[in-house]
Amino acid sequence: MSRPAIATRARIRRRAPRPISSERSRTATASCDAIRALASIKPAAPETLSALSRAMRDSDPGVRRTAAAALGELGAVTELPQALKDPDKEIRRNAVRPLRRIVVKPEGSAGPAATAAVIAAMAEALNDEDPAVRDAAVRSLGAIGPPARGALPTLRQMRAQPTSRSRELDAAIKRIDVE
Repeated sequence: MSRPAIATRARIRRRAPRPISSERSRTATASCDAIRALASIKPAAPETLSALSRAMRDSDPGVRRTAAAALGELGAVTELPQALKDPDKEIRRNAVRPLRRIVVKPEGSAGPAATAAVIAAMAEALNDEDPAVRDAAVRSLGAIGPPARGALPTLRQMRAQPTSRSRELDAAIKRIDVE
C-alpha cells in the first residue's frame, strides 16, 4: 500500500465517529465516579439516597452495582430492601451484598432496627425466583450469624428440597443456629 493511501486511511479513521460502546463506557465511568462522590458525603441527604436509588435502575450493570454498594455503605436500610422487590433480577442481585454490609461491618454492627429490617428483607429474598438472588441471601444470612435466627425455618425448608445447594445451606444454618 502506498504512503498516500495509508495517510488517507488514517485521516478517515480519525474522522469516523467513535463506537457507541466507548461513549457508553465513558458515561458509565462518569456515573460511577459521581455515585462514589455522593456516597462519600456523610451524612447522606435524602436527595442523595433518591439519586442512588435511581442509579440502581441504570441500564449499565456497573452503574447498578456501584449504586448498590454506595447505598450499602451509607446504610440505606429503606432503599435496598425495596431494590430486592424490583422486577429486574440484576437489581435484586446487586442489592443483596450491600444490604448484608449494613449489618456485618468491620467497625461494628448496625442497630437492632436496621438489623431486623435487613434480616426480614433477606428472608424474603430466600423466596426469589432467581437462584443467584436466593444463593446470595443464603450466604448473607450465614454471614450475619445468630441475629438471623428468624430465617432458620425457611433455610431448613430449603435444605429439605433436593434442588437446593445443600453445602451453602448447611454452612449458613450452622453459623446462625449457634447455641
